[in-house]
Amino acid sequence: MQQDRKIRTAFVGDSILYGWAVAPEAACWQVFQALTGFDVVSEGGFNPMALPGGTLPDLVTRTPRLVERYRPDLVFVCAGANHYDGDGTLSWPYGMGEKELFVLYKRLFSDLKGAGVRVVWLGLPPFEACGADQKIPLDLSEKIASFCSHVAGDTRYFIEDMLKDPSWNARGGRFYDNLALDVHPNSAGQVCIAQSCVAWVREAGIL
Repeated sequence: MQQDRKIRTAFVGDSILYGWAVAPEAACWQVFQALTGFDVVSEGGFNPMALPGGTLPDLVTRTPRLVERYRPDLVFVCAGANHYDGDGTLSWPYGMGEKELFVLYKRLFSDLKGAGVRVVWLGLPPFEACGADQKIPLDLSEKIASFCSHVAGDTRYFIEDMLKDPSWNARGGRFYDNLALDVHPNSAGQVCIAQSCVAWVREAGIL
């Protein structure tokens, strides 16, 4: 990855990386672009690499085509939460087991790696019924990373940065209006995601 040019970056996922429920300029990918100067993939002021309501089958189908079109160097991934209930129960689509879901993660990461992209797995977001410790999504994020270890690339779990904040509680602290009622981060939550990604690029020595 060359450091003498703006690094083409993409945010692949569902509504969270799309920036759902916040002003466009407050979306994590917009904030990341402002903080780093990196060239973040966008189309008409929106993130075409993230699909609100999207599932892993959706992302596995559409992402290779979008990567070919936009040709990112670096991709942050936060996906799969739409398959889980608020307590971390795998519930959709009915009949899909954990291993089958994890195979889809592996395919997504493998396709990205095969395209020459550096991948950063951001983990799963906070789940609304998992209390203040959020152990369930954190453990699931680690299991996914372990299952996909040879293709998943790097990890940076933004949920850990949220948990360190003094405001954090079962309602999501300052990062959610009320996590129990709306799983979409507010503007402060989107900024936290962006700052986590910025911290990763600094630690990786590419900023």
